[in-house]
Amino acid sequence: MLPDKKILYILMSLQVLILSGMIASSWYPLYVGTEIRMKVYPLDPRDLLRGNYVRLSYDFSRLELDSIQNHLDSNKIYNFGEMVFVELAKEGDYYKTIALWEKKPSNTENIFLKTSIASYSHQYAIYLSAGLESYYTKSQKALQIEKDISSQEVYAVIKVAPNGQARLLRVEPAKN
Repeated sequence: MLPDKKILYILMSLQVLILSGMIASSWYPLYVGTEIRMKVYPLDPRDLLRGNYVRLSYDFSRLELDSIQNHLDSNKIYNFGEMVFVELAKEGDYYKTIALWEKKPSNTENIFLKTSIASYSHQYAIYLSAGLESYYTKSQKALQIEKDISSQEVYAVIKVAPNGQARLLRVEPAKN
């Protein structure tokens, strides 16, 4: 027995609507975001299973909680995947992490990056992920980035939306 055609059309429309929402959400930072540059510390240019990419680390990837302005609840144990915000401020040509927040404050001029907790050692260190840690590219470009890393600073060009969501645009050597 087949379902009513109306229900079938509603279900099909709902699937298209959900997929459209997912696409729009991923493109949101590209249209409304502020372009920033962050210094990166690449780790590995290629992987046999994942292809040609550069695995990136940022200054917020591992934070010593006592060495940064910390607005987390000291009585709370944070779990893997919980969202926190990293406050960024411009320092020269790039942005640097200056504070860590449980919730994004509304009355500030600085840029906030939405991150998720990868690991948390209560009162000591926190490891964060912003979805900007892998940069996929062609093999020649990955090799060039690897060469650039050994000889100069490398920056990630990122677009950050007002809600903290971010997209990695490109990786490039520092301008001399």
